[in-house]
Amino acid sequence: MEKKTKAKVSAAEKAKETKPVTKVKPASEKKAAVVDEKAAVNVKAESKPVEHKVEPTKVEVAVKQSKVEHKVEPKTEKHVASVKEPMVEKVVAEQQAPEKKKTVALRPGVQPLAHAVGRRKTAVARVLFHRGTGKIIVNGEPYATYFDTDIMRLDASIPFRVCPIGSHYDVSASVKGGGIGAQAGAVRLGISRALVSLHEETRPTLRKFGLLTVDSRRKERKKYGQKAARRKFQFVKR
Repeated sequence: MEKKTKAKVSAAEKAKETKPVTKVKPASEKKAAVVDEKAAVNVKAESKPVEHKVEPTKVEVAVKQSKVEHKVEPKTEKHVASVKEPMVEKVVAEQQAPEKKKTVALRPGVQPLAHAVGRRKTAVARVLFHRGTGKIIVNGEPYATYFDTDIMRLDASIPFRVCPIGSHYDVSASVKGGGIGAQAGAVRLGISRALVSLHEETRPTLRKFGLLTVDSRRKERKKYGQKAARRKFQFVKR
């Protein structure tokens, strides 16, 4: 029996020796461990790469200084008022000024006896009548030299040929637009209208020859799929 008890005691002592002993850390050691962890975090943060600020060069500094020097000063109320006053005065003067009627006069200092406008196609003729001997001047030239053909010359001067009273007046016409043939028709209509405004009795005669009728014919537009307004392309069988 004694041997059995001794064996049990020796087995219990061996088991105690093999079991690991867990030591409990005191509170002071725990606080020291927390402090060590914080210090390690700070060391990691300090070890991050620091961004190096690039200093501006001398050229950039000079450019900035020039921009600062050329700043526009804000306009004061006095400056704005001094600018606005002449503008307001100008607008008021224009509004108060009487409206001037536009007068067409080719001869300086001489008012025309009659004024009329004639049109043909895209040509526009402004005709002025003065006392004279029946001369017709177109754009500063005699009509006989301005118009190329006899048909155009006859077309421009036919009102004076139909009404002999026109020999007491000189005609000065300014023509723009269209061709020479259309300009001759515009001058003819302008002369006829000016004659009627001076002498109403010439209306029946001018109306009889169709000189007061506006010729409204225009060039017909070209059509797609055709060569011209009416002309077709030549047909090719093969």
